[in-house]
Amino acid sequence: MNTRFAEWKHSIRGRLLAHFTVLFLLVIGSMVVFYHISINITYDTATESVKNTIRQVNTDTDRVLSNALEQAKQVARDAEIQATLRKPLPETEQALYKQRVQYNYILYDRNRFVDDINGIFVLGDNGAIYRSTRYGLREKAFLDKDWYKKVMETGEVLWMPPHFGSNIVNNLDDSTISVVVPIKDRASTRILGVVVVDILTEKLEQVKDSGLVFKGTTYILDEKNKIIYTNANESARETEAISRAVDESALASNSWTKDIRINGDKYLVSVAELSDSGWKVMGLISYEEMYAKVRVLRNSIFIVIGAFAIIAIVFAVIGSNQVSKPIREIRTTMKEVEKGNFSVRVEYGGKDEVGELVHSFNHMVLKINQLIEREQENQKKLNQAEFKALQSQINPHFLYNTLDSIIWMVRMNRLEKLEEMITSLTNFLRIGLSRGRSEITLEEELKHVGNYVAIQKIRYAKLLSYEVDVPEDLKKYYVIKMILQPIVENALYHGIKEKGVPGIIRVSIKTTEKEILITVTDNGMGMKPEKLKEIENMMEKGIDFDPNAYGVINVQRRIQTTYGSRYGLHFESEYTMGTRVYVTLPKKGEGEFAEGNHS
Repeated sequence: MNTRFAEWKHSIRGRLLAHFTVLFLLVIGSMVVFYHISINITYDTATESVKNTIRQVNTDTDRVLSNALEQAKQVARDAEIQATLRKPLPETEQALYKQRVQYNYILYDRNRFVDDINGIFVLGDNGAIYRSTRYGLREKAFLDKDWYKKVMETGEVLWMPPHFGSNIVNNLDDSTISVVVPIKDRASTRILGVVVVDILTEKLEQVKDSGLVFKGTTYILDEKNKIIYTNANESARETEAISRAVDESALASNSWTKDIRINGDKYLVSVAELSDSGWKVMGLISYEEMYAKVRVLRNSIFIVIGAFAIIAIVFAVIGSNQVSKPIREIRTTMKEVEKGNFSVRVEYGGKDEVGELVHSFNHMVLKINQLIEREQENQKKLNQAEFKALQSQINPHFLYNTLDSIIWMVRMNRLEKLEEMITSLTNFLRIGLSRGRSEITLEEELKHVGNYVAIQKIRYAKLLSYEVDVPEDLKKYYVIKMILQPIVENALYHGIKEKGVPGIIRVSIKTTEKEILITVTDNGMGMKPEKLKEIENMMEKGIDFDPNAYGVINVQRRIQTTYGSRYGLHFESEYTMGTRVYVTLPKKGEGEFAEGNHS
């Protein structure tokens, strides 16, 4: 019995059940502490939220009102409008109509790009009336209105609290706020008239919809601290009670937050002043509503904890077994993999983390098996490619021509050239064999090419020139052997020899941070576009149906088999002008050569 309990205690299932039990007890204990802390946090959060909301409402309301004021000021400063208002109205009806249409359109064009504005009007002291809307005028005797006289006398901006309909035109009697700006003559400072801009209070409704966190009430107060607008549907009696509760001394400050009582209920109130109009924005929220959120939070916590407890118990029993079963299967399968059996798989259809683990394990085993097979296949291909590369360098045709040249020099008694050719041939074959090594230094590779060129220059002395531009410090890097000689051979036979005039082959090497860049250039016959495309297709597909291109295809295949597909050859050629071959290799020093590092 004790042994079974000890095994269960140390098993994944037992530990999961123990962890769930501890977690459940911790959550229950934390709930009590959290409930008491949440009341204080909620109060602080609500207070800060009210302040932030009032600031936001204040900013957005300021934006609407300031935008209207700025539009009015721009119209009042307009030189063309001022010039027109300085003059009497046109005498003919046609001229008067034309002038009215002109300035009505100017105001309309300005109004249509500003969503917050419901109308822009210019009332000139000379009797001119221009408007941005198509509504008919309420009347024409604006010069006798008190608000008009006040602005004309004081020369100051006047804000008109919400009123039904426009003071200028017969619109739909929507609630409207207006700002009246004097048009001061720039030349004489005489007041030429006023600009009136109407704002629908529904635009402020959109502002208040940014809302308090607990959906409190927003008010706008005028410069005398009288409530002129609210987003709540309150009776006049309720509005008056709120006005009395908010004392005058507090409203004298620009911005503040405090507790007040209205009809026995406690409220949190916050006030912020608008910048242009002298009005204030006030937010109001009851503590009852704030604590209602806390009660909802508390009840929600109890419900969630109860549900969590039931689910946790069921899940702990069922889930622990579901989790541990596939893990046990993975453990069994891993032992098979350790023995070298890579054909085994774990069967599990779940989509959870354990399912991902099983999927990753199966994928890992599959990839290991594929990599082993691929490595074996690549090594086989690489060995075949190296054998073919060596075979191509000592092909009978090349040896026949070389030996024929040696016989000719013997007959001609040209012993110095004979010694040079035999030495070059010997070194050429020695480096090609490289004692079985698959990689050699750049210095050895360049000597290998140099020996080949030395042999060919004896036969093509008048046709072939050869130059090498390689910094000494680059010759220490390692590359797979026999990659340059086939390219140089192609340049000789299919470039310079085919062109039939003396030519030059240049080999230059430079490096980047991680790569070696070899360039082999000739000024031979070059290739036509269709031939160049054919060569590129053969290299891309790894096929070598063209005997003339076999050498470079073999080089491409060996480079990509050894280093990966990002490395290899790239051709540029222009017919009758020559060919340039770019060879890109990884930069590797001694001991860094990574055969079979494919990507």
